Amino acid sequence: MKTYAIHIDYSKINSLNDLVGQLSSLLNLDKLYDVEVEIDFNDISEINLDYFSIVYSVIVNLIEHGITVYSKAKHLGNYALRFSNINKIDLSSANGLNYLESIKAQISMHCLFEMKQFSDPKGALNMHKEIMKMLMGSGVKDELLSILEFCLWELIDNTLNHSVEGDFLGLGRGLVSVQFYPEKKIIRFLIADHGCGIYRALTKHPDSVYLYYTEAEALSNCVKKGVTNGTGAGFGLWAIAKFVELNKGYMSIHSGGKQLQVNQVAKVSDAFRWYGTYVLLEINTDILVDPYAIFGNEHTDFYRELKDELFENLIDLW
Repeated sequence: MKTYAIHIDYSKINSLNDLVGQLSSLLNLDKLYDVEVEIDFNDISEINLDYFSIVYSVIVNLIEHGITVYSKAKHLGNYALRFSNINKIDLSSANGLNYLESIKAQISMHCLFEMKQFSDPKGALNMHKEIMKMLMGSGVKDELLSILEFCLWELIDNTLNHSVEGDFLGLGRGLVSVQFYPEKKIIRFLIADHGCGIYRALTKHPDSVYLYYTEAEALSNCVKKGVTNGTGAGFGLWAIAKFVELNKGYMSIHSGGKQLQVNQVAKVSDAFRWYGTYVLLEINTDILVDPYAIFGNEHTDFYRELKDELFENLIDLW
């Protein structure tokens, strides 16, 4: 068995795209390799939880494809006591994955943090309810919660139903991480998958009218109203992008070799290749948005039903 070693230097990472660049060689490995991942923290003062989620997603994806992964860490600095046992963890074992879960809990000292995997509609729905319950219990305003509930489920649903090429609805799998910083009044969602990507999902379905889009066109248009491969309404990503704009938040979609960034404007740029799609949302909890500006007359009844269902489901969890 061959060994493939990779060194990740956290001090040289300034964005998720930088991290994908360091991880890109792992995203297309086959079972001929064992993988050794060395993470050099270089005594950094705080671990970026988005970065950790992406690394976690890649490692779990390798394991699911039958690749044995070993991990070790260097220069943990202030984290040394909490991470003293991270070296040489066999992440291919249940104990290794459980240890990653404990790391996840320990690095979330300055925010509320959840990271969960999903692989079927029922599990995804339960996960979604748990995340919304956490946000509801943390004091996020009701007016914002119902829109966040819609946004989070739309992104999960996109992974379930569109990350697997062809008519395989509900078979997608992915990872969600949620971070709430009460003092900063910010919520961050990251949803990652290693599926077919937006370009193939939009252009390769036989019912799509966008068969001739380039990769850049597919990404820039996926947040426009009515753009769909034929299996949806083309409303979800548009509504999320509209919400981000009105909330003065931030949205980034990285799929294939392109990245779309949305705040007050939308811009596509080249990026290191990510096999699949990940979406990052940053929402300001102190800036409320009128749901009517998103859902309008056409979707008002839908929004009211969604809001009622949200709070009924959450009450059931208490």
